[in-house]
Amino acid sequence: MSDINIQQVRIPFSYEIIRESSIKQNEYSSAIAISKDNLLVLATSDKAIKVYQFRLGKLKQFQHLNMFRKDATAISLFEKSSLFITGSIDSTIRISSTTLFSSAKYIQQLYGHTSWISNLIIHPIDQDVLFSSSNDSQIRVWQKMQSWCCCQLIKEHKNDVKGLSISKKGNQLLSCSEDLQILIMEPVSSKNYLLWQIVQKINVDYQGYRICSIDDSIFTFQQDSQNQMQIYSKDENGLYRKTGCLDVAGGGQSCDFLFPSIYHSSKQLLIVKNGYVINIIRFCKEIPVNNQNTSQFLLEQVIDFGSNSYGHIWGTLSQDQEYLITWDCDSQEIQIRKFQEQ
Repeated sequence: MSDINIQQVRIPFSYEIIRESSIKQNEYSSAIAISKDNLLVLATSDKAIKVYQFRLGKLKQFQHLNMFRKDATAISLFEKSSLFITGSIDSTIRISSTTLFSSAKYIQQLYGHTSWISNLIIHPIDQDVLFSSSNDSQIRVWQKMQSWCCCQLIKEHKNDVKGLSISKKGNQLLSCSEDLQILIMEPVSSKNYLLWQIVQKINVDYQGYRICSIDDSIFTFQQDSQNQMQIYSKDENGLYRKTGCLDVAGGGQSCDFLFPSIYHSSKQLLIVKNGYVINIIRFCKEIPVNNQNTSQFLLEQVIDFGSNSYGHIWGTLSQDQEYLITWDCDSQEIQIRKFQEQ
């Protein structure tokens, strides 16, 4: 049982696979992105990017982009422009545009990291700012001026940075690393998001691959192949402390650090990969009798990809949380699952 009290009043749901929409892909697809309007899907294919039209739950490929010298590891689409960003094992980051699909050209290549890219995040408010993390232990903040340039290098971590997350309001950046530290960062100035300061360090007893901001006062932390997801909340002094755990599936199984946890507020659902499975978790806030907010998490569904996946499961969730798109090593398919209330 969870340390967090769970209320049972809820509408049951599940993500059900659309079998006829599955697409065979033998190459590894370690990162997938879907546009906000659910019309465009980008999926890595080893060193390349495959571009799909997405309509009525079905994918139709219309472009194949040769991108990197080594496998791509991260991809993200800008919401307010035609740009998208990709990162690779070769340590480079590329800014590209959906308007240049036909020529397979990129706009700019960003240098600075010295190991493979683990996470790429576009600032949710100011999309002229983005963040990257790497196995070189660094977090970099990038700003678009006439071209993109690095405006801050955060070197507080002493080992690979595995997880990176930003709050919906864009005023809190979270990271976790193999150095057994969680960093909480906030902007130095309320006027822009170019410089960040560390406001709290949290020591943990086991490395984590996934950290996820739920709101400005709650985040979740999934340690590597452990059977509980940790929940952190702010106390009366504005500092985070662990306030609970939720039992999850996938403990004791081999896992890969790519495929970050994803939370969207539209349906208040959190997806957390762990081992051979994806955990689908519902989050809600309720006001109990004593008028104090109580955060509540409930494990709603476990999608098990089996031991033959070896934990090589990657994917994304659409912003409206209608579609879960994955690729796994066992099926070697891009699979589409649709949200269905029961």
